[in-house]
Amino acid sequence: HDPALLDNGDFVYAYSTDVAFGHEIRPGHQIRRSINMVEWEFVGWVFPGLPTAGANYIRQNGGEPFNALWAPYAIKVGDEYRVYYSLSSETPRLSVIGLAVSDSPKGPFQERGLVVTSKNDNTRQTNAIDPTVIVGKDGRHWMYYGSAWDGIYILELSPTTGLAISSSDKGRRIAQRGFTGGDVNGNIEGAEIIYNEEFDKYYLFIAYDWLETKYNVRVGRSDDPNGPFVDIQGNDMNAEHDNLPMILAPYKFNNHSGWQ
Repeated sequence: HDPALLDNGDFVYAYSTDVAFGHEIRPGHQIRRSINMVEWEFVGWVFPGLPTAGANYIRQNGGEPFNALWAPYAIKVGDEYRVYYSLSSETPRLSVIGLAVSDSPKGPFQERGLVVTSKNDNTRQTNAIDPTVIVGKDGRHWMYYGSAWDGIYILELSPTTGLAISSSDKGRRIAQRGFTGGDVNGNIEGAEIIYNEEFDKYYLFIAYDWLETKYNVRVGRSDDPNGPFVDIQGNDMNAEHDNLPMILAPYKFNNHSGWQ
C-alpha cells in the first residue's frame, strides 16, 4: 500500500505502508529497491518498531497508537534521505506526521522530530496523516497532508531540517469537498503533488470516499504550489465542490475478474 518512490540514480527505492513480510508482521515502513520497476528486492525497514516521538505524542494525549505506520513520503535533499511517516490511533484525529533521516536510502534512519500533529479537540484542523512534499521552483519546500475533517492542508517546511518552519504551525486548507445538501469534507485524503515541466503546472491528486469501497481519485492544477488549484471546470478545489474529473475509480467486471 501507498508506495513512495525515490530514485537515487542506482536504484528506485520504494517505502510502503506496513504489511507482512514473510512471517513477520510489524510496524516500521518496508523498504524495497529495483533497477527495472518490476522486480523488487526487500532491503529492510525504516524503523525497528513504532517511532518513539510519534507514539509518545499519542499516548500523552490520551490515546494508544495503532501498531502500524501509514502512507510514507520519501525525498532526497542534498545528501540526506528523508522519510515522512503517518501514525494514527483509534481516537478520532489523534495523529502525527513525523520525519526520519539517513545518509543512505537503506538507512539506518533516525527520528528528527514531529512535523505536524492533530488531536481530538474543538479546533477546525484536519487529520495529520498522508504527507506529500514538493520543492517549488523558488526552492521553498511544501508539505500537503490531511484526511477528512477539514480537508487537505499545505504547510511550509524548512529546507534545512525538513520540519515545519514554525513548530506550532498547522498550515492552511488548500482543498476540500462539498456535497449537495450534505456535510463538507468527509472522506477526502491521500494527496499527492507533482510538477510538470512541459506545462509548467503543479498537479494535486486527491483520494475521495472510503478506501474499502469506492476510493476514487480527483485532480486539480495550479501555476503555484500555494494554489489555487482548479479542476477541469475551473472550480477552486478549496471551495465546497465535488471536483471533477474522476480520473481513477473501481469498476465491476461482469463475468470476469478483470486484470490488475
